[in-house]
Amino acid sequence: MVSQLQVHGVYALSRPSKAVVAACPAADHLVASAANSFAVIHDASTDEQVHLLRSTTSNQPLQCLAWSCCGTYLAAGEGGNNPTIIVWEVSSGRGAQELKGHRSTIGQLCFSPDGKKANKSK
Repeated sequence: MVSQLQVHGVYALSRPSKAVVAACPAADHLVASAANSFAVIHDASTDEQVHLLRSTTSNQPLQCLAWSCCGTYLAAGEGGNNPTIIVWEVSSGRGAQELKGHRSTIGQLCFSPDGKKANKSK
């Protein structure tokens, strides 16, 4: 479990917003945080940023993050009109899927316990 995290800097944050942070359930040294339209993966055991993830099709701010139970995937929900849910494969940093067609800000999301689908709510 991560007991202390030192913030060295915040990148691409254009306005004050709520803190969006998610700890990986399968690897407690990995923490994801949102910085505007980026998801930053930080390894607390080495004190290094290991990934900087971003949608390939959108530039909207991220409002929520969720790890898959196995820690393989990270999902993010965007704010604004016509937001997208973005799912990345964390080890490669590549986008696995973008789920479009939502009408308003995605405020929360989670993976199902079996890891086969993500659920979202406003």
